[in-house]
Amino acid sequence: LAGVVEPVVIGNIDHVGQVVHYTFSLSEDITRLYLDALTDNSNVRWTLTGPRGTLVSGRHFQQSDSIDGLSMFDLVAGDYTLTIDGHQDFTGEFRLRLLDLSQASALTPGTPVTGQLTPANQTDAWQFTAAAGQRFFFDRQAESAGNAWWRLIDPYGRVVWGATDFGTDGGLRTLAQAGTYTVLIEGRRNAVGSNRYTFNVQPVVDASSALERDQRVSGAIAHPGQVRSHTFTLDAD
Repeated sequence: LAGVVEPVVIGNIDHVGQVVHYTFSLSEDITRLYLDALTDNSNVRWTLTGPRGTLVSGRHFQQSDSIDGLSMFDLVAGDYTLTIDGHQDFTGEFRLRLLDLSQASALTPGTPVTGQLTPANQTDAWQFTAAAGQRFFFDRQAESAGNAWWRLIDPYGRVVWGATDFGTDGGLRTLAQAGTYTVLIEGRRNAVGSNRYTFNVQPVVDASSALERDQRVSGAIAHPGQVRSHTFTLDAD
């Protein structure tokens, strides 16, 4: 592996019992390395070892991402080995990617994002910056094929919500920490073809206005998640 925002790695287990090793080196610490498994077979398994020992041992590809799992790590500088082996009598091709989530594509909150999972079982990563206490509505807008899931990762690598079916909104969320957040759009292991999607990370600002007696009130919700309140005062009896 030459780097850590990788194109698809395609390998092959040629005969029963064969093990395939990939090595890579990090010159500095890296946060949020994500393994994107692209082979739908529980008999393909992987192990990751490095300066701190074994990070993952024998995890199969069907439990690595999307609704089935999450394979994300903070790694220190040093040498690593990714080992792929076939369980039982498996032979054949396997595919995967390693993604450095710190290099995720930037999005602008309030502006819809459109992307495409090709193949449909891959993962796309997007990031944005938020202030502590800021509120957002995670608005799912369109999807061409289905079988994708999404989740939100906070600046410290913790899952805020998800994995949630991309067929539904992520909903209104108050983000507790200031910093960079990552949205993962994760095609499930058995998704085929391609999947075009659109979503918006909509900043939410509530609105308030005063009511006048005997006056008709009209208004509008400016964006998903907004609450518009109307206040009025009654004279004492």
